[in-house]
Amino acid sequence: MKQEMSVNPTVAEKNPNIWLYVIPLLLISIFIRKALSDAVVSLSAIFFIVYVIKYKRVDFLSVPWLRAALLFFAYGVITSFFSPFPHEALTQAVIFIRWPLFAATLYFIAFRNEENLVVFERTAIVFLLFIMADTLLQMIHGTDIFGRTLQEEYHRPTGPFVKLVAGVYSLKVFFFAFVGCYFIFKQKSKAYEIILTAIYALVAVFILSTGERVVFLLMFMGLILWLGILIYKNPATLRYILPILAVSIGGLVVLLSFSSVAILSRADTFVDLMNHFPESTYGRIFHAATEVWKTQPIIGVGTRMYSETCETLALPDVLNWCNRHPHNIYLEVLSQAGVIGMMVFLYMLFCIFRPLLQKSIWQQDYLLAMVLFTSVLVIFWPIASSMSIFANNYAGPVWLTIAWALSRARFLQAAIDNAKPQLVRDSQ
Repeated sequence: MKQEMSVNPTVAEKNPNIWLYVIPLLLISIFIRKALSDAVVSLSAIFFIVYVIKYKRVDFLSVPWLRAALLFFAYGVITSFFSPFPHEALTQAVIFIRWPLFAATLYFIAFRNEENLVVFERTAIVFLLFIMADTLLQMIHGTDIFGRTLQEEYHRPTGPFVKLVAGVYSLKVFFFAFVGCYFIFKQKSKAYEIILTAIYALVAVFILSTGERVVFLLMFMGLILWLGILIYKNPATLRYILPILAVSIGGLVVLLSFSSVAILSRADTFVDLMNHFPESTYGRIFHAATEVWKTQPIIGVGTRMYSETCETLALPDVLNWCNRHPHNIYLEVLSQAGVIGMMVFLYMLFCIFRPLLQKSIWQQDYLLAMVLFTSVLVIFWPIASSMSIFANNYAGPVWLTIAWALSRARFLQAAIDNAKPQLVRDSQ
């Protein structure tokens, strides 16, 4: 059922140009520093609470994905009292609310105006180019513009970041930037589909060169989906794909010629990992996660209490693999929230993906719809390793992507309904 969003004049709505200055800083702050990201997200959550109370904007509860996120939050708070570490679990469960409220701030306020989305996406283009240029400089010259060297243990590039996240952060920023490029080239060139395919392929090559294997596979999956729908809808583009792939492979060869052989050796390591997964590092970590889950399989051990619980298990094959999190979103949710919490989480994902899979928006713009869908799919791909969805250095980009993708889908639906951007329908 579609509902019109009530329109009460607020500071943000009376002065929409404020966001044109805030949004570029918001994007960069989410990725650059962990403490800065946490501060931005927390302040956004507080802002949204004040916004709702002051202007009596309870209409946000009509949006299923946000209702589901709040349900997941409430579940974490309630079950924390049954955790082996109730005080710590309650604290972590309570502060989880800042993530969906951060997304709500973007969805209801910052991204309410389509011009703000354009600014966000064009900022992402500049930011992605900067990440790539800095990382390539580090690979070729040995240091980046900040004087950071290749990571010593694995001899891999960090780019402008402190940790080895150049690949995973590039993947997150890529989808924002790609949509920015999509609108630019769609207006200026009849060959925009070919240009965009080349951009997709070249960024995939760059991500592979960072040595982040799983991230590259997710990027490659996105590229396959893009090519699949492109060929399905326009078979004539098939003859352009092979030259693009050839150029991309050539670019990869050039990049790897400047990088360490350690990056090349990671391909062999990856194959060996797949062949002997139970004995691999990830296999042992995933086994530890299942053992943690078995301690409280129905309701879980509590939000972010995975590591603490794991360390209490008197199992020799588990104690050595008790990381801060199990490196898989679904194992993390299952072990910390149990079977019931997993069901709530899956319901939340259903509410997030449903607007992105509406038949109407795919009919309106199938290429844009595919990019929006893929941007969220690569985050929640079930068999991929990942960072913790409860940690601010990863949860920030995750909820930022969700808010952005749903906002873009909303404007696609608004175009179908012939609604003005300022009065878009909140059917999601």
